[in-house]
Parts: sequence; C-alpha cells; structure tokens
Amino acid sequence: MSETLKSYFRNCCESRKPPNNGRRVLETKIEMAEETIRVRACLAVIHEERILLVPHYDTDKGPVQWNIPGGRVKYGESVRQTAIRELLEETGIQAQVIELLDVSEVLLPDESWHSITITYLGRLVGGEVRAEPEHPFGQKNPQWFTIKELNGLMYHPKETIEKALLR
Repeated sequence: MSETLKSYFRNCCESRKPPNNGRRVLETKIEMAEETIRVRACLAVIHEERILLVPHYDTDKGPVQWNIPGGRVKYGESVRQTAIRELLEETGIQAQVIELLDVSEVLLPDESWHSITITYLGRLVGGEVRAEPEHPFGQKNPQWFTIKELNGLMYHPKETIEKALLR
C-alpha cells in the first residue's frame, strides 16, 4: 500500500474490534463528496405522432417537468435492456428499440451532478399506459403529447424530445 493510501486511511478511518470476532475492520469517520457519473437510458416512444412522457414534480425548472421514461443503468444490464425495463416500469408500455436517438449530458459541478443519458427511439408493441405502481414520489401519470401540445410546458431533454417528434 502506498504512503498516500496509508495516510488517507490514518486520517479518515479508525480501527475497531467487532464484538463477535477478533478481526479488525476499518470504519469511515468522514463522508466523502459524491463524485459519480450517473448513466441513464431512456426510450422515446412515438405513436401516432405523439411521444409518451412522464411527469417529474417540483423540479428546479418548475412544478412539473415532462421527461422521456428512463433511469439508471444497473450493473450487468445493457443500456438497451435498461431503456426497455424503465419504460415498462414507469408507463406499463412495451416497446421495441428502433435505433439510437441521442446522447445528452448534464454537468453541474457546483451541485455535484453529472449525468449522461443515452436515448433510443422506440416503437410501441403493447401494454396500456398506467402510472408506475408505488412510486416513492407519488403517482406519476404518463401522457402522450404532440409537438404542439408541448408548447408552454417544461420538458427534458428538450432537443431529444423535439428530435424524436420531428422524425
């Protein structure tokens, strides 16, 4: 172990003896600032010139912001699988991935936020629109929108949604 690592462990950790065995473990004394890049996958489903979006409430952009269904890529799960899973979880809709639509990034260093979103274009194959059951932030009812119906609404990522609708 390098001297730098040894110094780090001496300065931020302490040793303690667990009650049930004689081994020593390290316990963190300070909380490190999170420096994580969040990788998200989304599936923009277009049906009859409408896009399916999910509301996010009380955002920094206003009381409601409409987003393409999607979420965090889990370890061992492909980006495509994530996009399909998240769409089904958030909307009840099943879709087929057609192609890569866009890659977008939000970088807010002052807020310790960095996310990369990979968005696919999808085709509806089944299911019925419904809110995600037992969502921790309450009921979020997905809705279909034309480009005209989005006028005056907050939606994200704007360029990606418009690109999907104008194809």
